[in-house]
Amino acid sequence: MTSTLKKISRRVALTLAVSACFSPVTQAAELLTEGVFKVGMEVTYPPFESYDSNNNIVGLDPEFAALIAQHLQAKPQLIDTKFTSLILGIGKKYDAVISGCT
Repeated sequence: MTSTLKKISRRVALTLAVSACFSPVTQAAELLTEGVFKVGMEVTYPPFESYDSNNNIVGLDPEFAALIAQHLQAKPQLIDTKFTSLILGIGKKYDAVISGCT
């Protein structure tokens, strides 16, 4: 009985591993709205994110968001908000949060 259970567990694990290889692309495409990759961030932490003299959001996090958007063939939209509201906005206001959250 234990041997059969191990075989079934291995098959289930293999099936999940193979299906996981294909799911991120599908999920990412579903998050996009009209070709816009909406990213929430609190723009107060240079050099990660801050405003330049022309009021543009600059730094490591905006550059990272632009690379992801380029990969998804979408335009990045950076949305400045309070840090405490970022997680609550995922899937509602933003497709992703890139603001020192890991």
